Amino acid sequence: MAPPLRIFGEPDATIDWCESNFEVSEYVAEFWNTISSLFILVSPLMGLFYMKNQNLERRCHFMMLVMIVIGIGSVLFHCTLRYSMQLMDEVPMIYGTSAICYFLFEVKKPPNSANVKLILLLTVYCAAFTISYLTVKNPYIHETMFLILVAVNVLCGFKMIFDKGAHLSDNCKKLFALGIVMYVFSGLTWNGDNRLCSGLQGLRMRHLPHWMAPVTQLHAWWHFFSGIGTYVITMSLMEYRMRILDRPCDVKWKWFGPILILQPKPKSM
Repeated sequence: MAPPLRIFGEPDATIDWCESNFEVSEYVAEFWNTISSLFILVSPLMGLFYMKNQNLERRCHFMMLVMIVIGIGSVLFHCTLRYSMQLMDEVPMIYGTSAICYFLFEVKKPPNSANVKLILLLTVYCAAFTISYLTVKNPYIHETMFLILVAVNVLCGFKMIFDKGAHLSDNCKKLFALGIVMYVFSGLTWNGDNRLCSGLQGLRMRHLPHWMAPVTQLHAWWHFFSGIGTYVITMSLMEYRMRILDRPCDVKWKWFGPILILQPKPKSM
Protein backbone atom coordinates (compact mmCIF):
# COMPACT_ATOMS: atom_id res chain seq x y z
CA MET A 1 0.00 0.00 0.00
CA ALA A 2 1.47 3.35 -1.07
CA PRO A 3 1.96 6.03 1.59
CA PRO A 4 -0.88 8.60 1.38
CA LEU A 5 1.13 11.50 -0.05
CA ARG A 6 2.80 9.34 -2.70
CA ILE A 7 -0.49 8.37 -4.32
CA PHE A 8 0.08 11.58 -6.31
CA GLY A 9 3.12 9.96 -7.91
CA GLU A 10 6.84 9.69 -7.37
CA PRO A 11 8.89 12.88 -6.87
CA ASP A 12 9.44 14.62 -10.21
CA ALA A 13 10.73 18.07 -9.18
CA THR A 14 13.63 19.54 -11.12
CA ILE A 15 15.53 20.03 -7.84
CA ASP A 16 16.33 17.50 -5.13
CA TRP A 17 17.96 19.03 -2.09
CA CYS A 18 20.67 17.54 0.10
CA GLU A 19 18.31 16.02 2.65
CA SER A 20 17.79 12.30 2.01
CA ASN A 21 14.29 11.61 0.72
CA PHE A 22 11.72 9.83 2.94
CA GLU A 23 14.42 9.16 5.55
CA VAL A 24 12.61 10.41 8.64
CA SER A 25 9.07 9.61 7.52
CA GLU A 26 7.72 7.51 4.66
CA TYR A 27 5.00 10.14 4.22
CA VAL A 28 7.25 13.24 3.88
CA ALA A 29 9.90 13.52 1.18
CA GLU A 30 12.15 16.00 3.02
CA PHE A 31 11.08 16.04 6.64
CA TRP A 32 13.35 18.75 8.04
CA ASN A 33 12.98 21.01 5.01
CA THR A 34 9.22 20.67 5.38
CA ILE A 35 9.20 21.43 9.13
CA SER A 36 11.55 24.40 8.71
CA SER A 37 9.26 25.87 6.03
CA LEU A 38 6.84 26.65 8.84
CA PHE A 39 9.20 29.47 9.89
CA ILE A 40 8.35 31.20 6.60
CA LEU A 41 4.63 31.35 7.32
CA VAL A 42 4.23 31.36 11.13
CA SER A 43 5.67 34.87 11.68
CA PRO A 44 3.53 36.62 9.03
CA LEU A 45 0.50 34.57 10.12
CA MET A 46 0.90 35.79 13.70
CA GLY A 47 1.78 39.27 12.44
CA LEU A 48 -1.45 39.35 10.46
CA PHE A 49 -3.36 38.29 13.56
CA TYR A 50 -1.91 41.16 15.60
CA MET A 51 -2.49 43.62 12.73
CA LYS A 52 -6.21 42.90 12.33
CA ASN A 53 -7.30 45.75 14.62
CA GLN A 54 -4.46 48.16 13.82
CA ASN A 55 -6.19 49.94 10.89
CA LEU A 56 -3.09 49.63 8.71
CA GLU A 57 -2.99 50.10 4.96
CA ARG A 58 -4.03 47.17 2.79
CA ARG A 59 -0.49 46.90 1.45
CA CYS A 60 0.68 45.88 4.94
CA HIS A 61 -1.86 43.07 5.14
CA PHE A 62 -1.01 42.06 1.58
CA MET A 63 2.68 41.68 2.43
CA MET A 64 1.82 39.30 5.26
CA LEU A 65 -0.45 37.26 2.98
CA VAL A 66 2.30 37.01 0.35
CA MET A 67 4.73 35.51 2.84
CA ILE A 68 2.09 33.08 4.10
CA VAL A 69 1.46 31.85 0.54
CA ILE A 70 5.20 31.38 -0.01
CA GLY A 71 5.46 29.40 3.22
CA ILE A 72 2.55 27.13 2.28
CA GLY A 73 4.11 26.50 -1.13
CA SER A 74 7.44 25.62 0.48
CA VAL A 75 5.77 23.14 2.84
CA LEU A 76 3.96 21.43 -0.04
CA PHE A 77 7.05 21.32 -2.24
CA HIS A 78 9.41 19.78 0.30
CA CYS A 79 6.73 17.44 1.57
CA THR A 80 6.07 15.92 -1.86
CA LEU A 81 8.95 16.94 -4.19
CA ARG A 82 6.37 17.10 -6.98
CA TYR A 83 6.96 19.53 -9.85
CA SER A 84 3.50 21.08 -9.47
CA MET A 85 4.26 21.83 -5.82
CA GLN A 86 7.68 23.16 -6.80
CA LEU A 87 5.87 25.77 -8.89
CA MET A 88 3.67 26.61 -5.90
CA ASP A 89 6.88 27.34 -3.99
CA GLU A 90 9.00 29.14 -6.59
CA VAL A 91 6.43 31.19 -8.52
CA PRO A 92 5.12 32.95 -5.36
CA MET A 93 8.75 33.66 -4.41
CA ILE A 94 9.13 35.79 -7.56
CA TYR A 95 5.74 37.43 -7.21
CA GLY A 96 6.21 38.08 -3.49
CA THR A 97 9.68 39.57 -3.88
CA SER A 98 8.26 41.80 -6.62
CA ALA A 99 5.60 42.97 -4.15
CA ILE A 100 8.32 43.85 -1.61
CA CYS A 101 10.13 45.73 -4.39
CA TYR A 102 7.00 47.80 -5.04
CA PHE A 103 6.60 48.47 -1.30
CA LEU A 104 10.19 49.70 -1.11
CA PHE A 105 9.96 52.04 -4.09
CA GLU A 106 6.60 53.44 -2.98
CA VAL A 107 7.22 53.67 0.76
CA LYS A 108 7.20 57.49 0.75
CA LYS A 109 4.17 57.93 -1.51
CA PRO A 110 0.79 59.22 -0.22
CA PRO A 111 -1.99 56.78 0.67
CA ASN A 112 -4.01 55.20 -2.15
CA SER A 113 -1.43 56.24 -4.74
CA ALA A 114 -0.38 53.83 -7.50
CA ASN A 115 2.78 53.80 -9.60
CA VAL A 116 1.31 52.41 -12.82
CA LYS A 117 4.66 52.25 -14.62
CA LEU A 118 6.30 50.28 -11.82
CA ILE A 119 3.30 47.95 -11.57
CA LEU A 120 3.49 47.34 -15.32
CA LEU A 121 7.25 46.72 -15.18
CA LEU A 122 6.98 44.21 -12.33
CA THR A 123 4.00 42.52 -14.00
CA VAL A 124 5.99 42.08 -17.22
CA TYR A 125 8.94 40.73 -15.20
CA CYS A 126 6.74 38.18 -13.41
CA ALA A 127 5.03 37.20 -16.66
CA ALA A 128 8.40 36.75 -18.40
CA PHE A 129 9.56 34.52 -15.55
CA THR A 130 6.39 32.45 -15.56
CA ILE A 131 6.40 31.87 -19.32
CA SER A 132 10.12 31.11 -19.54
CA TYR A 133 10.10 28.84 -16.48
CA LEU A 134 7.12 26.83 -17.67
CA THR A 135 8.66 26.52 -21.13
CA VAL A 136 12.21 25.66 -20.05
CA LYS A 137 12.23 23.68 -16.81
CA ASN A 138 15.61 24.95 -15.68
CA PRO A 139 15.93 25.90 -11.98
CA TYR A 140 18.66 28.42 -12.83
CA ILE A 141 16.00 30.61 -14.44
CA HIS A 142 14.23 30.90 -11.09
CA GLU A 143 17.45 31.36 -9.14
CA THR A 144 18.76 34.10 -11.45
CA MET A 145 15.54 36.10 -11.63
CA PHE A 146 14.99 35.73 -7.89
CA LEU A 147 18.51 36.96 -7.09
CA ILE A 148 18.03 39.97 -9.39
CA LEU A 149 14.96 41.00 -7.41
CA VAL A 150 16.72 40.42 -4.10
CA ALA A 151 19.69 42.54 -5.21
CA VAL A 152 17.36 45.38 -6.29
CA ASN A 153 15.53 45.25 -2.96
CA VAL A 154 18.72 45.22 -0.90
CA LEU A 155 20.26 48.14 -2.82
CA CYS A 156 17.02 50.12 -2.60
CA GLY A 157 16.79 49.35 1.10
CA PHE A 158 20.34 50.50 1.80
CA LYS A 159 19.67 53.69 -0.18
CA MET A 160 16.68 54.31 2.06
CA ILE A 161 18.67 53.57 5.24
CA PHE A 162 21.54 55.92 4.36
CA ASP A 163 19.32 58.71 3.03
CA LYS A 164 19.97 61.58 5.42
CA GLY A 165 16.64 63.15 4.56
CA ALA A 166 14.69 60.00 5.35
CA HIS A 167 14.68 60.59 9.12
CA LEU A 168 14.46 56.90 9.95
CA SER A 169 14.28 55.93 13.59
CA ASP A 170 17.22 54.03 15.05
CA ASN A 171 14.91 51.11 15.70
CA CYS A 172 13.89 51.00 12.03
CA LYS A 173 17.53 50.98 10.94
CA LYS A 174 18.36 48.22 13.41
CA LEU A 175 15.41 46.12 12.25
CA PHE A 176 16.37 46.50 8.60
CA ALA A 177 20.03 45.72 9.33
CA LEU A 178 19.05 42.63 11.34
CA GLY A 179 16.82 41.42 8.52
CA ILE A 180 19.58 41.90 5.94
CA VAL A 181 22.14 40.06 8.08
CA MET A 182 19.74 37.14 8.50
CA TYR A 183 18.99 37.08 4.79
CA VAL A 184 22.67 37.15 3.82
CA PHE A 185 23.36 34.31 6.24
CA SER A 186 20.45 32.37 4.77
CA GLY A 187 22.03 32.74 1.34
CA LEU A 188 25.26 31.25 2.66
CA THR A 189 23.42 28.24 4.10
CA TRP A 190 21.51 27.73 0.83
CA ASN A 191 24.73 27.83 -1.18
CA GLY A 192 26.49 25.58 1.32
CA ASP A 193 23.72 23.00 1.06
CA ASN A 194 24.32 22.83 -2.69
CA ARG A 195 28.11 22.87 -2.73
CA LEU A 196 28.88 20.78 0.35
CA CYS A 197 26.17 18.17 -0.02
CA SER A 198 28.34 15.07 -0.39
CA GLY A 199 30.45 16.07 2.61
CA LEU A 200 27.38 16.82 4.71
CA GLN A 201 25.77 13.50 3.86
CA GLY A 202 28.98 11.67 4.78
CA LEU A 203 29.17 13.58 8.05
CA ARG A 204 25.61 12.54 8.94
CA MET A 205 26.11 8.89 8.07
CA ARG A 206 29.55 8.24 9.57
CA HIS A 207 30.38 10.79 12.26
CA LEU A 208 27.32 12.38 13.85
CA PRO A 209 24.80 10.81 16.21
CA HIS A 210 21.36 10.55 14.62
CA TRP A 211 19.83 13.26 16.79
CA MET A 212 22.37 15.83 15.50
CA ALA A 213 21.61 15.24 11.82
CA PRO A 214 18.93 18.00 11.63
CA VAL A 215 21.54 20.62 12.59
CA THR A 216 23.43 19.91 9.36
CA GLN A 217 20.37 20.41 7.12
CA LEU A 218 21.54 23.71 5.66
CA HIS A 219 18.54 24.19 3.41
CA ALA A 220 16.36 24.04 6.51
CA TRP A 221 18.46 26.85 7.98
CA TRP A 222 17.86 28.79 4.75
CA HIS A 223 14.14 28.57 5.48
CA PHE A 224 14.61 29.78 9.05
CA PHE A 225 16.89 32.74 8.35
CA SER A 226 15.27 33.85 5.07
CA GLY A 227 11.74 33.52 6.48
CA ILE A 228 12.41 35.45 9.69
CA GLY A 229 14.74 37.88 7.90
CA THR A 230 12.12 38.78 5.28
CA TYR A 231 9.50 39.26 7.98
CA VAL A 232 11.81 41.55 9.99
CA ILE A 233 12.68 43.61 6.89
CA THR A 234 8.99 43.97 6.08
CA MET A 235 8.23 45.14 9.62
CA SER A 236 10.98 47.76 9.37
CA LEU A 237 9.39 49.05 6.14
CA MET A 238 6.00 49.17 7.81
CA GLU A 239 7.37 51.21 10.70
CA TYR A 240 9.02 53.62 8.27
CA ARG A 241 5.78 53.84 6.28
CA MET A 242 3.78 54.72 9.39
CA ARG A 243 6.21 57.48 10.29
CA ILE A 244 5.99 58.84 6.75
CA LEU A 245 2.21 58.99 7.23
CA ASP A 246 2.69 60.66 10.63
CA ARG A 247 1.13 57.76 12.50
CA PRO A 248 3.03 57.17 15.79
CA CYS A 249 3.94 53.54 16.34
CA ASP A 250 6.09 51.23 18.41
CA VAL A 251 7.68 47.90 17.58
CA LYS A 252 7.19 45.15 20.15
CA TRP A 253 8.96 41.80 20.11
CA LYS A 254 6.94 38.61 20.45
CA TRP A 255 8.11 35.00 20.40
CA PHE A 256 7.75 34.90 16.59
CA GLY A 257 9.36 38.28 15.85
CA PRO A 258 8.51 42.00 15.90
CA ILE A 259 5.02 43.45 15.55
CA LEU A 260 3.87 46.99 14.84
CA ILE A 261 1.68 48.72 17.44
CA LEU A 262 0.07 51.99 16.41
CA GLN A 263 -0.17 54.67 19.08
CA PRO A 264 -2.90 57.31 19.36
CA LYS A 265 -1.86 60.67 17.99
CA PRO A 266 -1.20 63.26 20.69
CA LYS A 267 -4.01 65.78 20.94
CA SER A 268 -3.08 69.25 19.79
CA MET A 269 -3.28 71.94 22.46
